[in-house]
Amino acid sequence: KGKKETNVIKGPIGPFITSFKHSVLVDFYAATWPDFTPPLTQQIAFDCDSLLSLQCVSRANIKNYSILWRNGVYEKGVLKGTIMSKKPSQVGLRQANKLIGMKYDKRIDFIAAGLPLILEHAQKLYSDGARLSDSPSSAQILINGAKEEAAKILILMDVVRCPKKRIARDIKSLMKWFYDHLSRLIYADCVYWKPQNVPELKTYIRNHRKTHYLDGNMGEYIFPNMPLYEREAQLYVDVAVLEIEDAVWVSPLHDKFTPSNQKPSSLILAEALSGFGLFAPKSLKIIAEIWNNVDFKGDEPIGRQSDWNEMQKQQIGYGESVALMKQLFQRIQAEKLCEVVNMQDHISSIFQHWQFPLYDFDLSPIIITHEELKDEQDAMQAQEIGY
Repeated sequence: KGKKETNVIKGPIGPFITSFKHSVLVDFYAATWPDFTPPLTQQIAFDCDSLLSLQCVSRANIKNYSILWRNGVYEKGVLKGTIMSKKPSQVGLRQANKLIGMKYDKRIDFIAAGLPLILEHAQKLYSDGARLSDSPSSAQILINGAKEEAAKILILMDVVRCPKKRIARDIKSLMKWFYDHLSRLIYADCVYWKPQNVPELKTYIRNHRKTHYLDGNMGEYIFPNMPLYEREAQLYVDVAVLEIEDAVWVSPLHDKFTPSNQKPSSLILAEALSGFGLFAPKSLKIIAEIWNNVDFKGDEPIGRQSDWNEMQKQQIGYGESVALMKQLFQRIQAEKLCEVVNMQDHISSIFQHWQFPLYDFDLSPIIITHEELKDEQDAMQAQEIGY
């Protein structure tokens, strides 16, 4: 379209392609993958020699696919690149990625319009859940919903706190986390943690990202990711597999979860941010201006503990976070953007619960295989008995 050309290549593709910068439409045959569906946009590689050999198969068993490849390269019989599949209409819900293309001021105003709506819904979920004392399973579902809704506020505040020099890159991840349950649970849980710096917080979050982990004196028990497991188990009747049992049915009504009507700290923090006047467009722009001066980034610790202890002294973290919040409180009060009522309570809650920005983090699940868990169990048990 327009000035961008799309070249169409049909038939054997190997002899014709070395590399391409924009878009190339590649037709190929797939006989051995009856259920193959071209994936959504992602990095992918195909063995072209295998694809070419499939043309000898009876056409009754052949499927033909046309895939649009972008920025690809053909090297040693393998075609690598990004494939661009057709996208559905964007009419409907789950469209927060529209923030990605917004101009700075418009995005701030748009976020300011949404924050009170999210908070209002989170508060309603919590208040309804807290009243259901005679139905603890239903109450927990509503309170958990309030916890995740409040986490969405914290994600949007990180969009505001992300420095201008990196927002174009990081906002895509932040908008993905807006809809991802694990990411929202991490945001909600990390308000309790007190890391000294960004690398230390990354080690905490890394443990929350693992799909499975070991517990017990010698790692004898295998558990799934508990925040996700508890969320699902409190919502649905499902089939579960425990290490020492065959498949079993689990039900929210019969499993022994300990219900709690305590207000989630993520909601307490969201209410404090709102109560201090930080949801207003002018306040959000002040937050963006102040946090733009510090890039909260850092690598996870690797190597000897002594090296890590020395490196800790040079890491961005708690000191910078406190200094920025003090600047924020002074500016907001000086410009009379906050309510006088309960001001000190709001400041205390923000100091206590507002974590470092997470835009430099990876919140995707870390897949832990059963074999890896068994190897770790063997190592822990050998260490315990002195082998």
